[in-house]
Amino acid sequence: MNAQNFGHLDQSRSSPAGLLGELEQIDSALRASRDWIVTLEKRRQAISETMENPSPQRTISQRTAGTIRMGLEFSGVVIEHWTCIDIHLDLLRRFWIEYPDKRDAMAMAMAAFGRSRSYVARNVTDLFPNQPVEFARKHSRLLVDDWYVDVNHSVARMGRILPWAVRAAGLVWNKDVKVYWRRTQMC
Repeated sequence: MNAQNFGHLDQSRSSPAGLLGELEQIDSALRASRDWIVTLEKRRQAISETMENPSPQRTISQRTAGTIRMGLEFSGVVIEHWTCIDIHLDLLRRFWIEYPDKRDAMAMAMAAFGRSRSYVARNVTDLFPNQPVEFARKHSRLLVDDWYVDVNHSVARMGRILPWAVRAAGLVWNKDVKVYWRRTQMC
């Protein structure tokens, strides 16, 4: 079938069963194309946000005496960040990558603190169920795979929900994981 005849249907060569089969194939291809476009748009948004708001990190390989501007300590490594939301995102990404079998448990533990929203969800619209989609897109970031994280909360709120994610991962807050929300003197 050439491009000029693509929209034209030769009734003499097409049976109803053949047309129905072709229609199903077209519908399937259109659904797959739409899904692929959504996936590409999500990836484009994540790359754009990363380019617009890079989160520089400085890794200090071993815990040493001195001052940490702000950051986190996980698996014996201290990582400094410029903002508190970068700490929050980095820690959750590390958990989602290192403990994939505990993702649902961590999300549920954190969700216990949400009155009208989740803090981590598989769909960006599930983060803010009572808000428009554009609001949800603006106030969320891709965490890993198809998981999204809410970035619209205060340091106090992050300080309340992160310990629950730590516990759900089977770790101990302030032992296995430490967060430094402000400049802190290290021992």
